[in-house]
Amino acid sequence: MPGCSLWLLPPSDSPIQLILSDLVTTKIPSLFPELHNVVFEPHMTLTSEITLPPDISGNKRAQRWLDDLPLPKKVNVDVCLESLDVGAQYFKKLILSVSKGPLETFAAHVRSTAVENGGMTAATSWVKETWAPHVSLMYADIEVTAQKRQEILQVVAEAGIRIEKQNVLLEDGKGDYSGWTGGRIALVETWKELRDWEVVAARAI
Repeated sequence: MPGCSLWLLPPSDSPIQLILSDLVTTKIPSLFPELHNVVFEPHMTLTSEITLPPDISGNKRAQRWLDDLPLPKKVNVDVCLESLDVGAQYFKKLILSVSKGPLETFAAHVRSTAVENGGMTAATSWVKETWAPHVSLMYADIEVTAQKRQEILQVVAEAGIRIEKQNVLLEDGKGDYSGWTGGRIALVETWKELRDWEVVAARAI
């Protein structure tokens, strides 16, 4: 991906963080033993295409840049998982789609300050027309059949993820989760090779 990206991560101590990590690193790969497992931090991309000055990338100034990034204070940052989808692209081969809802406002603000130099019109247009929020479960260049998708759906449900077409966060006595609130924003150098992707700065919201 060109430039850096800003990811929204679940709260580090939340049950859904542990559940998603286990799905990405262990449970989903076990269904595809023929694949080389690509491990990545569970996240939802807020925006990509961020160009940072050379003296900021990859050092302590990256943390300062992220800490200074203005964020809206009166927007609900709720990640609501809607469905398990199979895509054609490598990075979207297997995803949990996310409802835009109030996230549109938050993502547009982040995009305007991090990419568009304050241009809210361009940022809003990008969010409405291009942005497709999701949480990836697997990166791969393979065919995922309808039967295999059903197997994955069962694994995801057994892990405690509830994915339904509804715009509310759920947490019942059985420990089922359909998303998370808040979390952490992470700056990731996605312009590098995938094996070199790493979080170079993070902040709680």
